[in-house]
Amino acid sequence: MKTIHCPICQNPKFYNSNCPNEICKKCVGRATDGHGRYVRFHNRTISTGCIAFYLDADGKEEYCSTLCYVSKQKCRAKADKFGGVVIELLHLKDKNG
Repeated sequence: MKTIHCPICQNPKFYNSNCPNEICKKCVGRATDGHGRYVRFHNRTISTGCIAFYLDADGKEEYCSTLCYVSKQKCRAKADKFGGVVIELLHLKDKNG
């Protein structure tokens, strides 16, 4: 399998051709809403999208968006083609500044 670097933290991760800007599992664990509250994404059903909940609400408060932030960088969660949820960085920073 091809290995690349996470677009946020630069840790090595496996390349996902269905989601080339996918962030690593460590960064997924740091996903927050726009106010800094931690969120976790899950599959809604086998065939439809994803759903998220706030971690500080013990799964009782739904986060009604697929947008999230990791290290102040905007990301989006989506259902992966082969199951599970992936989070991808929306805008890659220009390496030249």
